[in-house]
Amino acid sequence: QAKENSQNEGEKALASYNLFQLEIRNKNYPAALKHLQLALKLNRYALYELEEYPVIEEILGAGAMGVVFLCRNKLGKRRVIKSFWDSIEGSEDEVFYEARVMNEIAGEYIPEPLTFGYLDKAKKEKAYLVTEYIA
Repeated sequence: QAKENSQNEGEKALASYNLFQLEIRNKNYPAALKHLQLALKLNRYALYELEEYPVIEEILGAGAMGVVFLCRNKLGKRRVIKSFWDSIEGSEDEVFYEARVMNEIAGEYIPEPLTFGYLDKAKKEKAYLVTEYIA
């Protein structure tokens, strides 16, 4: 209802993002993705570097710490992106410990981490991890 009553694109984007969060909690990932894509189209409610990975194919899962997307990069290659909901306290080594461990043991069943970082580099907010996709 809030989305329909919104007066401008910013309000519609926020309402869509809130519906995305609600559908994530209900584990209705197709509906969540639809709402997120509308929020992104209207106003950048990004959870990772959208310019590098512009196509979101599906939401693979979500939990208390974040959400995992199956995306395609600019070259069309499938990638998995884990985006964290909140800022994670600690040094970069602590925040991205998972990526460093995955890098050591990557193989046939463990995806190789490709990159990681913060969407807001200055504030070190919205951490994300990109890995290869293993079908």
